Amino acid sequence: EMLYGPTNEELVTDIFQSFVNSYKDLPKNLYHIQWKFRDEIRPRFGVMRGREFLMKDNYSFDLTKKDAIISYNNMFSAYIRTFLRMELTPISLRADTGQIGGDLSHEFQILANTGESTLYYDKKLASLDPKNINPEKLQSYYAVVDDMHDDKKCPIPRNQLQISKGIEVGHIFYFGTKYSEKLGAYVQNNKGK
Repeated sequence: EMLYGPTNEELVTDIFQSFVNSYKDLPKNLYHIQWKFRDEIRPRFGVMRGREFLMKDNYSFDLTKKDAIISYNNMFSAYIRTFLRMELTPISLRADTGQIGGDLSHEFQILANTGESTLYYDKKLASLDPKNINPEKLQSYYAVVDDMHDDKKCPIPRNQLQISKGIEVGHIFYFGTKYSEKLGAYVQNNKGK
């Protein structure tokens, strides 16, 4: 028999709870890079992302929501900086969390005429300064994928709206305590509880 996971939240949370038990060990980031296998209903353009692709997963464990948002923003910045160093134009878009869950999510798209997604975003996002990446500021710009855009409810003027094609190359999520509570991943706090 063979078992494979499309994602690893449960496994990584289990590893964390087996080895970390004090708030002094936080924040903690665990990551791995491995081949992913997915029986996608609609694989993305075959070779771009088929049913098998190499992927990095990273999971942060933090003591408070405030600390978790700092970790989220650090990962957000890391993605933007990485793509800019590769001389690509990354667009960060507020995204639906889908089946994976959580209440905060951003996906990263690279502008490409061959992309399958239609992006609607503030023109300012296409001229990022790599030395001045501020996640909170970037997240405040209007940027959504086709199925989340509504012309009538768009908060920016039409002449400021850019419409392009893109390829999704990264996605981050804020899960809160969704997995840690269910799997008993607790740490002792500074009061011994």
